[in-house]
Amino acid sequence: RATRYSAQLTLAVKDVDGLSDATQKALQITRDLGGYVVSVSYATSDTGVSSLTLKVPAAEVQDALVRLTGLGKIVSQQVQIDDLQGQVDELTKRETVLRERIATLSARIAAPDVDPQVKATLEARRDAARAELAQVRASRAQVNAEARYATVQLALQTSKSAVVPVSSSGFDDAV
Repeated sequence: RATRYSAQLTLAVKDVDGLSDATQKALQITRDLGGYVVSVSYATSDTGVSSLTLKVPAAEVQDALVRLTGLGKIVSQQVQIDDLQGQVDELTKRETVLRERIATLSARIAAPDVDPQVKATLEARRDAARAELAQVRASRAQVNAEARYATVQLALQTSKSAVVPVSSSGFDDAV
């Protein structure tokens, strides 16, 4: 069945170095699974955030989620699955109807006894049906493309940096 998968993951990593490593591993996991990166945003200071939009083949989405969640501690996770098969079926039916209409119109246009004015009207209808057919095919291709790849929104974040304790001096001990 044609299905749209989308997932949103937020993971916590230990520190800025861990953020860099996790971001690189997420990119590698995506490539290893036959997917691609749509966008990456990476920012650090005392803390850091990395936001990635990844596309992975729908057949590999479960493996992708397991591997990606292993990059840190899960803060939040949301997975959404939408059935697209109804749209594909409707577009396929519409395409069949339009192809039949075009064939019927073409046969009537080719008839030797058709009036020139009627022929012009039939040709205009056929051209309109051809344009609609192209639109339906493009829509179906778009829906099928959505079903081939899952979208994973991955946010990696560090915790606030820990306050480094100041070592006590001899003066503090004396007080």
